[in-house]
Amino acid sequence: MLRSMEPNEWNDASGEPTSDATGERPSEWHKVLEPEELSEGRVSPVVCGHRNLCMTRFEGRYGALDARCPHQGGPLGEGSIENGWLRCPWHGFDYHPITGRPPGGFDDAVPTFPVEERADGVYVGLPEEAPAARTVSDAMIETMERWGVRWVFGMVGHSNLHVADAVRRRSEHGPLRYVAIRHEGAASFAASAYGKLTGVPAACLAIAGPGATNLLTGLWDAHVDRSSGAGADRPGRDAGAGHRRLSGGRPRRRLRRRRRLERQRAAGLAARGADGARLEERGGPAGRGAPDLP
Repeated sequence: MLRSMEPNEWNDASGEPTSDATGERPSEWHKVLEPEELSEGRVSPVVCGHRNLCMTRFEGRYGALDARCPHQGGPLGEGSIENGWLRCPWHGFDYHPITGRPPGGFDDAVPTFPVEERADGVYVGLPEEAPAARTVSDAMIETMERWGVRWVFGMVGHSNLHVADAVRRRSEHGPLRYVAIRHEGAASFAASAYGKLTGVPAACLAIAGPGATNLLTGLWDAHVDRSSGAGADRPGRDAGAGHRRLSGGRPRRRLRRRRRLERQRAAGLAARGADGARLEERGGPAGRGAPDLP
């Protein structure tokens, strides 16, 4: 059985024709429901491609509406059909379950998409998505890849959505991989452990504010053990980056300084002889002039 239902085939109570979300012919069909999965008079939220849809079944027909209410952004997929109208769960505004038009002939209709009933389920047609615009987050993630970062451990929130989206795109088309965690501290410790075991830096991602401060313990662990790691909460705001951020200098420069101090200390001990070395081990006067190691 194949039945195609275009949104502009239906009229609302005012008799006015409706149109889909873009006016374009669908380029991709996505299966959203199994046969008879949605009962008559019911509503279901569905993720289709990169869109959130509200699937409805009313008078034996299926409708596919944008899940976002045009007024306050309420989730229409969590609403209900009451007295023949789809009701927004946030502020109670009504829309036609198939056409998306409100009562009274107003022009604030919900965008709709074409639907097909097939033998194996219900399909929704979506237009081709426009290519994503390149952002600062994309440049940041690509730079991390050039540094050798292959794994990102993190938590997604409102303040780092652009970074998370850039990570998603690179993970789809590149070597980068993302691991979701439940606490930012776990992300920083995972990045630190990865650096210790492999010698290759990993990254940890957190939301701004308290989420970023939760990274500090793991990043300090990386600093103490001289492990590489990078953390960020949003573009342009590093929460810390291994010893490069926490020890006040680049790792190679820090290592050279440490070796120079060790040579100076060894030379001083040799000049003072064995007695001076024993006094320094006991914290005596001979050790007071030795430079402190970081």
